[in-house]
Amino acid sequence: NTPLGKGPLSDNYIIRRQAIVRKIPCFTTISAAAAAVNAIEASMKQKGFLAEEETLSQRLKKSLELSIFMSVDYKNRNEKLVSLVRILNQIKPQILATKGTAVFFNTYGIKAKEVVPRISDGKGKSIIEYITRDKVAFILNVVDKKGERAASDAFIIRRAAINKSIPYFTTIEEALMELQQKRQLPLFPKRIKKLQEYHVPFHFPKSFYSN
Repeated sequence: NTPLGKGPLSDNYIIRRQAIVRKIPCFTTISAAAAAVNAIEASMKQKGFLAEEETLSQRLKKSLELSIFMSVDYKNRNEKLVSLVRILNQIKPQILATKGTAVFFNTYGIKAKEVVPRISDGKGKSIIEYITRDKVAFILNVVDKKGERAASDAFIIRRAAINKSIPYFTTIEEALMELQQKRQLPLFPKRIKKLQEYHVPFHFPKSFYSN
């Protein structure tokens, strides 16, 4: 929470007070939040809750789900998307896609196992049913931010993906980058600084002591 308002009646003050009462971590700077996330991540790795070297590719190979889901708006259907789906298809044999994306794949000789209707269309089995039945291992959902229906669908899909711990991406570039990583990178690349590093030692001049 990084608002500009100050004083006892500001949202910042009210939120912080409630967070303290309910023992909820509350940060007012991005750097402080990043440091906390890094600390949590390091602790989880130390305790074995988070794999140290597990990449997205390794995670997909280990998962039992056979399908990947892709829904990409027409502005982003390009050669990068083709490269991405071909890489993923080597790991997961089944492709689920919305109609426009499936047609695009077909022009490159890539066949979707099933064409999945959009949630907002209200027709047939949406991707949510596949997610809840543990059929999906990976989701790429690139939407037109100006479309209200697409944004609403994206919110529902993202929430379902989080509940099932399914890798969820909103850009092709991000997904490609993650697949090409040879090791899992930290959530925030910068290390946590010690408190002393934020304070430069100050030494009084010799003349100060002679007075």
